[in-house]
Amino acid sequence: MTSLVRKRKHRAWGQTALLAVGLTGTLGLLLGADASQTPPPAATDSTAAAKAKNPYALDHFHTNEPGEYVNYNQRQRLIGLGLEIYTTHCAGCHGDQGDGDGPAAARLLVKPRNFKAGVFKFRSTKQLQLPLEADLHRTITKGLPGASMPAFPLMPENDRVAVIEYLKTFVPDWDKLARQREVVPVPLAPMDFGSEERIGRGRVVYLTMQCGRCHGMEGAGTNATIGYVDDPALGHIRPRNFTRGRYRGGNNPEDVYRTFNTGLGGAMPKFDASVILYANQQTLATQTAYMFPGEMKKLEPYAKQFAADPGALFKLTETEKQQLVERNNWDLVSYVLSLTKDPKPTAPPPAPEVAPAAEAGTGKAEGNQTDSTSGDADGY
Repeated sequence: MTSLVRKRKHRAWGQTALLAVGLTGTLGLLLGADASQTPPPAATDSTAAAKAKNPYALDHFHTNEPGEYVNYNQRQRLIGLGLEIYTTHCAGCHGDQGDGDGPAAARLLVKPRNFKAGVFKFRSTKQLQLPLEADLHRTITKGLPGASMPAFPLMPENDRVAVIEYLKTFVPDWDKLARQREVVPVPLAPMDFGSEERIGRGRVVYLTMQCGRCHGMEGAGTNATIGYVDDPALGHIRPRNFTRGRYRGGNNPEDVYRTFNTGLGGAMPKFDASVILYANQQTLATQTAYMFPGEMKKLEPYAKQFAADPGALFKLTETEKQQLVERNNWDLVSYVLSLTKDPKPTAPPPAPEVAPAAEAGTGKAEGNQTDSTSGDADGY
């Protein structure tokens, strides 16, 4: 009997000791006794390369260091992947630092974009504002026709998103400036878009907005008094040749509408409601240098549908002004897109012997530009 009791006591003591050891181990884990002995995951090669090439890219957004809460650090992972994509597909033209001086840049007629300048031509936002991420996605996917920027429609979607996140790191205040963006609304083209009536009125808008000073009387540069613009961020820029039918911002009517209303930062001013409203007969009469012989008489039926002078426009109600702005916008788009129907129009009269001097801040006037030159040196 006594030996049986002793055996039971020894068994109880053994169980108690085992329980004590288990509790001690559990408390140690809960208190992080072993956590300090576990080394954190090492940074990935892509992240280390990103820091070496562009340290600001990974520090600017105040994200966690690689290996720390990696599953929650999606943006930094995208930036790391974006660096790899950029190095493979973009750095050859745009340069490792995004300043447009890659090895291939010297051989290109069209100067590659300097991302550090923060000036983007093809946007859905107001002039001189940063583009939407969707705008960059569209440019990467569709490319820029007539320029050296190719399209990447087969690039995986995640890669395109990643390289966009990386491109944003070249603009130091992207996050701050992005909050100031305002999207320019673009309605659908009207049912009568491209009609003879709209094209006729569009010619009046084209002349009164003085588009001929850069694009010439017929959209190909003839008699243009501003042959090119030199911009520090965009380089040597020639006006677009409308007779080619190639538009880098898109060829759809809505694309051209958007381009006119947002402008092309540094290359072309905007023609939004504050400008295009003021098409009038008085201004039209001053643009005879950009008209064909006898054209003024042919334009009379369309000119009568415009105000006699700018002062008459102030008498309109806000609703009437808005309707006129929409009409003038779509009339101008209808006319410009109609110019591609005859890629080689009948030769207009030669330029005057003494052409007007180019404006201050612009290049020397180059009249009678041909299809082979006009528009080729346009930056992107």
